[in-house]
Amino acid sequence: MQNFIDWFRQQPLFNAKPWIILGKGPSFGLRQQTPLDTYHSVGLNHVPREQNVDLAHIIDIEVLAQCGQDIERNSRFLVMPMIPHENMHARADMKLADWLDRFPVLKKFDEEGRLLWYDLSTASTAASRHPKIQAYAFSSEAVLGLLAQCGVRKIRSLGLDGGTTYAKEFEDLRSTTCLSNGQQCFDEQFKHFPAIINRFSLDYASLADEAPMKVFIGASSTEWLPAKVLEYSIRKNASFAVQTVNLANCVRPFKMPLDASNKPRTPFSFQRFLIPELMQYSGRAIYLDSDMLVLQDIAKLWRMPFSGANLICTSALNQAQRAVQYSVMLLDCNSLNWNIDTLVNDLDSGALSYEALVHGMAAARKPAARIPPTWNFLDKYVPGTTALIHYTNMHSQPWLSRENDAAAVWFQHLREAVLSGGLTYDEVEREVRSGNVRPSLLSQLEMCIDNPSQLSNNCLALDNDYIPRQLAHAGSAPH
Repeated sequence: MQNFIDWFRQQPLFNAKPWIILGKGPSFGLRQQTPLDTYHSVGLNHVPREQNVDLAHIIDIEVLAQCGQDIERNSRFLVMPMIPHENMHARADMKLADWLDRFPVLKKFDEEGRLLWYDLSTASTAASRHPKIQAYAFSSEAVLGLLAQCGVRKIRSLGLDGGTTYAKEFEDLRSTTCLSNGQQCFDEQFKHFPAIINRFSLDYASLADEAPMKVFIGASSTEWLPAKVLEYSIRKNASFAVQTVNLANCVRPFKMPLDASNKPRTPFSFQRFLIPELMQYSGRAIYLDSDMLVLQDIAKLWRMPFSGANLICTSALNQAQRAVQYSVMLLDCNSLNWNIDTLVNDLDSGALSYEALVHGMAAARKPAARIPPTWNFLDKYVPGTTALIHYTNMHSQPWLSRENDAAAVWFQHLREAVLSGGLTYDEVEREVRSGNVRPSLLSQLEMCIDNPSQLSNNCLALDNDYIPRQLAHAGSAPH
């Protein structure tokens, strides 16, 4: 038996192609449409029963009893924890070598030099110098982390799906192995993917998804810091590869409407209409305002079906909220032929009004308000419910003001972004000097105080004369 990580690093051919993880979920059926020979492959559990793979991966020893001969026939190598599981639990008294005589197929793998091992987090001790590989409830978590630890950076998958069902090829296992670990659904595995993806900078996605997720952020130069914190919050929760684009950095010149009543209310009011052009009128795109924080996996938005619409936006939370919100949108760029110059000409000619264009999204022609309102909670945070906070009141935005009920949530993400390297202290200091954020933000960062109400009087006094550049023309400062 060889340690997998040591062995892998001596196999240059296994770094020649990207890797694909094959699971038993419904998208496993798409493998016939996929050129699998362009990938190195890992089959989870019973997958080698149906598909040849480079590596078979098993945590639970029972899988060998169920389809060991198939695994031996269809896999080049077998990878298992040093302490395998039996009946969903690690057997501290049974190392991998102790199982060889009980399973002839396992012994054959070992004798042929095809049995590889690693340390799994469920074991009380480690047998190698390498970090333990984390797995909370699903083997997909272990394999993603294991490949990442070995230096693999591009990984795709089929059969790693949410929901509660298997592909038809594994229907016979539904009553015996499907969610036998006690989890409610397979969505739970994705909760732990973001940490692995961000730690190792993985390019991971399912081949069943359009990837990477493209998220465009409406912002001006004064919103640089909230836009960066928003980017961090997106990546923190994203279960597969995401590409964020700050529209302030890629807006091409375009003329302004002649009538003052049609001119953009904010520096980024018209930016969203450039997205289909930037996407070359192809694929999906998400639009978000910069004054937001994402608290759940944005893949939930990305995967929403258009069902005849070409733009999907958030629905109303209650009667007090505007019925339709276009600050969170999923766009079908294939069917949105927007051209910002043409739209401005329509405003000048009277064919469009500002209200119809920006607040009615008339240029879309087929919008649908189907995104749940939890993806656009206005200045409100409800733990476990809020998917996205929208800090709409400029006078109380956490980077400008200390008076916001959800300020601590935003600041926690700022602090995490700095700790993770997504931001630097010097960049925050630069934004303070520029007048784009409140001076007390630096003291809050230095003292790791998430709730600004807990700042000392000396820190609070730093904001006494502060008027944000964004509000300078209004002549008033936030408290």
